[in-house]
Amino acid sequence: MRSSGRRSAWSGGALVAVSMALTAVPKVHAFSDPRRFSAPAAEGGGGGRQFTGAPGDGLSCAVCHGGDAPPEVTFEGLPEVFVPGREYEVRMQWADLDRAHAVQLQMVQSDGASTPLELVTEGGVLADEMHCHGASSEAPAAYSVDADGRRILGVEGCFARALRFRFVAPDVPELDLGAGVVRSDGSGTFAGDGVLEVRLRLARFGDPSPPSCTASV
Repeated sequence: MRSSGRRSAWSGGALVAVSMALTAVPKVHAFSDPRRFSAPAAEGGGGGRQFTGAPGDGLSCAVCHGGDAPPEVTFEGLPEVFVPGREYEVRMQWADLDRAHAVQLQMVQSDGASTPLELVTEGGVLADEMHCHGASSEAPAAYSVDADGRRILGVEGCFARALRFRFVAPDVPELDLGAGVVRSDGSGTFAGDGVLEVRLRLARFGDPSPPSCTASV
């Protein structure tokens, strides 16, 4: 069984981001390769930070990006109250489809473990909306990375339209979903981007429901 709820998240403050890399190809990456984030800062890495804003990360992509109004995102299928053992399928979408968005997302359990999140595929292939420019003929924009015992989902800043993932709810009191969202202004610089930090807390069925919020930096 899957939840079918819809939740919105937006903030009035500046927020998250990671490095922006310019390459010879026409696609601009709002995030560096997340595998590099585990490398020491002296070697050009993130010193173990993944910049999701989730518990244990602390920092978000707002340490680099900012300058524009934050993007608005919605979550469909994300439960405020979850049932352990039940599978949930979530669709995260951004409102402004005319600008490129990049995402880093993680779900952390109350015991500190990272919840395994899986990208949703159709016949083993990502849906069109999770490819660059929303077309299956383009390169995949959504990706998953395992780093330092953490499962990170992300979206490259190449005009994908949504991120879809699923998870089986663990038997823990709470789950914290943290996500950093960057809306690029197309300049290829850190300045002028809209940035948002999402922090949503989910409660186990039968437990007191914790407050659910979206935080800004």
